[in-house]
Amino acid sequence: MPLLAVLLGCLLLAAFKVEADTTLTGELVVEAISHPWLVALRPMMFPIVLAIVALAAACSLFGAELRLSLHPVSLLVCALPFYAAFRSSFEDAELALKSLQAFLLFAFLTVFIAFRRANVRDDVVADTVAAAFSLLAFILVCLNLMFYLGGYGYLGQNARFFGATVHPNFLGVQMAVCGIILLHLALTARPMLKPMATAALAAAAFLLVQTGSRTALVVLAGGFYLCAWRVIGFKARLVSGALLLAVVSLVLVSDLAQDNWLEVYSRGGFTDTRSAAWQDLVHRITKRPVLGLGVFEGASENSLMRGWAAYGLPYFLIMSAMILAGLARLYRASRSAQASSASQLVAGLFFGLILGSMFEGYLCDNMSVGIVTLVIVSSVIGAPSAPATEDNPAALEDLAAGA
Repeated sequence: MPLLAVLLGCLLLAAFKVEADTTLTGELVVEAISHPWLVALRPMMFPIVLAIVALAAACSLFGAELRLSLHPVSLLVCALPFYAAFRSSFEDAELALKSLQAFLLFAFLTVFIAFRRANVRDDVVADTVAAAFSLLAFILVCLNLMFYLGGYGYLGQNARFFGATVHPNFLGVQMAVCGIILLHLALTARPMLKPMATAALAAAAFLLVQTGSRTALVVLAGGFYLCAWRVIGFKARLVSGALLLAVVSLVLVSDLAQDNWLEVYSRGGFTDTRSAAWQDLVHRITKRPVLGLGVFEGASENSLMRGWAAYGLPYFLIMSAMILAGLARLYRASRSAQASSASQLVAGLFFGLILGSMFEGYLCDNMSVGIVTLVIVSSVIGAPSAPATEDNPAALEDLAAGA
């Protein structure tokens, strides 16, 4: 139960955080598009989550051994905001402070999960992570569907759906993460839960489309592919892989809004919205390739290049090492017969987020659902786990009690 409370609390805090270039702008957008009760709830989220985390951490210490089971991938994820805080401190004190706060959050989650892994079985921790993600998916989908049906979540004449966030791209990634989680539930949950998961999955996909986010489609497609990896054969994997490449290509170079179909994907007649952004990122990298500019500015359509432009070559190398180490662990785990269904969810979330990060800069975020999700899955990625069986099914109530 302590681990479930900590994970769900941190994920909800990230989901409801005002994410914008300036806090004032973000607050104004939230007030314009949100239901009044959400506007009132947002300022209270941090003290509520802090109290829950403190209580859960204290409860977990009773009768536990003070030892850790750390993953190298999670340590690399923690190193990103730590180095970012150091580098930006020379140029932008406010950005450095935010990066330092992000490091403290990432480090706490990494250490807490490692502490729980050292005191309970890996499969119990992995299944608890899956339970926290499942609850998050139902909460976010139901909340944003309520916003949509109530006429909230739209800003002016903009056709794209903002939902409970301050930018449709943020909501798109959130719905992609929820879609991956709900597909996992629809494939592996108990019979009585599958219809609910399927209905919520359809709602998440619908809301994702309303955001007009192309990157979110890439995240969703990549996550679906890895989530279904163990339940499809070799030929199906090849066909699905080809379809995944086709989806990525279609999303990036075609006009999805052609003939007024899916107007939310209209980009004013432009079909290639990435080349100019990538050229801008390369231009900023060439200004100071080793040290970086120390600040965020301009385009952000690639996490690796965005981090390199802002923080320099060391940040790029740390992120590259994190991605490669994570993919290597996924490959080793895919060849193991001892893998639970929760491990496939972790694989789907990690791969989907990494694939989408090639087209969006959210891996450089200090606080968002995408980056917090990556921190959590990096702490359990490739962990050995007992396979789920009919005699020991994974249910939400069992998982909460087990941890």
